[in-house]
Amino acid sequence: MEASPVQNSVTPKISRHGKSCVNCAKAKVKCVERNGVASCERCHRLAKDCQPITRTKRRKPAKKTAAARTAELEQKLDGLVSFLTAATQDQNTSHSSTVSNHSVSSDPRSDTQCFEYQTGSNVGNPPVRGLAALDIKLSTNSSYSLNSIPVHPPLPGPACERPLRDTSGDCCATDIPTAIPTVSLIPSGLELSPAEEENALYYFRTNSIKYLPFMVISSDTNALEFKKENPFWWLAIVMATAKRTSQQIALGMHIRQLLGQKLLISGERNLDLLWGLLTYIAWSQCHYQQRPVWSSMIQLAMGIVFDLGLNKAQPKEAPHLLLNFDARGCPKPFIPVVGSQQEKRALLCLYSLSSSFSLYVQKIDTLRWTPYAGECLKILSEKPESLHDILMAQIIRLQLIQERVKDAPWYDTTGDGSTAFKAPAIFYLKALKNQMETFRQQIPNEVRENCTFLMHLYNTELTIHEIVLSKEYLADIPDSQRLESLCMCFQSVKSWFELYFSTPCRDHTSFTFPIYTHMAHCMVVLYRLSVFEDPQWDIQLVRQQLDLSLILDQIMKTWENVKSEAGLDAGLAKVDDVDIYTSNSKKIGLIKTWWDAKVAGEASSNASSNKFANVNGSENGNGNMGTEPIYHTQGQTFEPPTFNMDTGQDLWDDGWWQDVFGTWGNQFDIMNHQVSVPAPVQL
Repeated sequence: MEASPVQNSVTPKISRHGKSCVNCAKAKVKCVERNGVASCERCHRLAKDCQPITRTKRRKPAKKTAAARTAELEQKLDGLVSFLTAATQDQNTSHSSTVSNHSVSSDPRSDTQCFEYQTGSNVGNPPVRGLAALDIKLSTNSSYSLNSIPVHPPLPGPACERPLRDTSGDCCATDIPTAIPTVSLIPSGLELSPAEEENALYYFRTNSIKYLPFMVISSDTNALEFKKENPFWWLAIVMATAKRTSQQIALGMHIRQLLGQKLLISGERNLDLLWGLLTYIAWSQCHYQQRPVWSSMIQLAMGIVFDLGLNKAQPKEAPHLLLNFDARGCPKPFIPVVGSQQEKRALLCLYSLSSSFSLYVQKIDTLRWTPYAGECLKILSEKPESLHDILMAQIIRLQLIQERVKDAPWYDTTGDGSTAFKAPAIFYLKALKNQMETFRQQIPNEVRENCTFLMHLYNTELTIHEIVLSKEYLADIPDSQRLESLCMCFQSVKSWFELYFSTPCRDHTSFTFPIYTHMAHCMVVLYRLSVFEDPQWDIQLVRQQLDLSLILDQIMKTWENVKSEAGLDAGLAKVDDVDIYTSNSKKIGLIKTWWDAKVAGEASSNASSNKFANVNGSENGNGNMGTEPIYHTQGQTFEPPTFNMDTGQDLWDDGWWQDVFGTWGNQFDIMNHQVSVPAPVQL
């Protein structure tokens, strides 16, 4: 029997790598051979031509020699150098054109440009174009607009700060822009001469930093070097040390606009921005004419700290995340980054400022104290580089004690009723007293007579003991402890004002904003001590030894002398008293006038009451002995005297004064006086 044509045909050679036919391979099904037949079961059933897959053996590429690999690598490096050179020339050309214009392009076609992070470099992002088309309204008294901000693209090259740290300790593959322009950020017309720049830096380094010891600037650094390395911080220093009020106002508004452009638009994060922002916050009184934005500024500073990773320690080993592997799947090398001393000081400085604003302005929460912050404090305490580090550590420890006051039942700012579950007030008071005693025993000798330290010390004592001025918690505090705390409040206020008035008037321009909150705190407590009614407390003795009227008068005279002794607005015609010391001196004068009228009214009332009691046999009209204040004499109702404030009402309409001094009339509600006193002036 003749063989079939299929059997007689030459069978193709089937690859040893597999026996699947072409049809089964395309269908991705199992190919089953039939015994004695050259067609598989599937092809036979479907009457298809069964053709086996013909595979060809792959050839291995020839290994390159070392010389060939070296030549290839050199070729790649040459191409990379050429690319960077061309990019540098393009950006230099763009930079020169931007400097000549000093304005943002209004071309709407450029609005489509997006931010591109430079992988593996510290080159910052180019600024967004087309911002001039945005209709941003500023205050009517400001001549600045967003177009007046000099916006410059960052130049290639290393940034002044180290790259951002990620949670693994490596430099982020996508770094936050940290590039710094080489041009000055000070607007044209407000620049300083080289001699004025050196004087400003010297004054800030020797005078201003005394009251904010968190900042350290080497004495070897000149103004040119500092301005080049820290342009934004330098701008804030010029604002804080300016001798002309108009210049401070202009620079204050300019700084706000730059902060919005750099932080929110360009997304820059670096220590220069952080230190400049902290300087702007610390000397807030320099730009008091604008609406206060303390809460927003502190939150921005917290955001920079979080983004830079300054608030937490770096892990000892890299976490196993996808971002820790390169494109080839190889793990990146883990290099732990140790925070510098400046970073530790910046973290503690932000904590100090946020604590001061949280305690006395009470609009924000303090930066959370972490174990890493405690480690930074310990390092700077044990290995101080200067006296400032020792002083800074003591101030932080005092503010940590003040933060404990927030846990006390009398410090319920939330109003959520959580104080109902707390221990009696006397327990907290004794615990805080013990902490202060322990702290006093550990004060270093180097800072015992330091003015800045003593101001914080007296203010902390006052914060702890002023609970006894509240009627609500008098039942929880024994009489002996209440009298002791009242005396501590009186002595703290007296010591603080003696220290304040002993400071030269020319140094008052260097005071930080927290010092002015301390002064407002002492003024309010002295007022409450002067009207506090308690059988064990003699308000007449308080008024004799520390008269509120004399204190206010001395503050007025001191602030009036600051302008002349510090050289503020020298050589200018005295048209408008716009500086903070002259304007606020007038407001203190209004408080003094109201207080003098109140004391005079009380004296007149007491004289009338005594006369009426003598006529009625040493009894008042209600049949009671003369142990209570008499306010109804001969059918007339007595009210504490007030005076017309219409002529100076505009002086009170600013948020700076209201945030610092609060509402003066609220102090009557806190005291729960038996006398119904009309609220005087709302500051």
